[in-house]
Amino acid sequence: MSLRIFALISLLVSLSTRAFNPQDMEEAQEWCDTHPLDRIEGIWSYPEDKVNVLISRVHGKDYQYAVTAVHSEGLSVTPGEKIGEVYSTADPARFRLRLFTSRKKGILGRPVDCAATLTAQDYGLAVAAKKRTWTLNPFALLPYFWRIARTSVSDPMKSLPVGMQKIYPSYDGNGSSRFHVRYL
Repeated sequence: MSLRIFALISLLVSLSTRAFNPQDMEEAQEWCDTHPLDRIEGIWSYPEDKVNVLISRVHGKDYQYAVTAVHSEGLSVTPGEKIGEVYSTADPARFRLRLFTSRKKGILGRPVDCAATLTAQDYGLAVAAKKRTWTLNPFALLPYFWRIARTSVSDPMKSLPVGMQKIYPSYDGNGSSRFHVRYL
């Protein structure tokens, strides 16, 4: 009898610490409408991958949020699938974002840590991942060769932030977005 009670208690504890896993946009919007939301919580669109995600607080954990896919045009992820986690930091506008990498045989790969910063009155989330660059200068072996002329090229596209746009709840409550023209 005590083994059944222990199993039931452990099941209830594990269910109570899970994040909400919506299966579509309507479920995610209903969840947003019925819960008090932190700045980071809501439905976000990642335009480059055409994926919409719900960022929601993990029940029982004050500074941890789950990133759950709610819509994907390319079907790269399944709606309802947890694809990452967000952790608060000492700066209320900056977060540690952990996203899972691409699939291998239907299973998400190892997580990658990123830095995420709220922008544009909390309706943008700029994401920066670790970058490794390797440069090889063949003329470094020749100390006086090409000393007079050096060139470098800067790419302003590399400085543009990559990230997500908040699509729900809207800033004025009627579904409009700060990122699109509003026609009256």
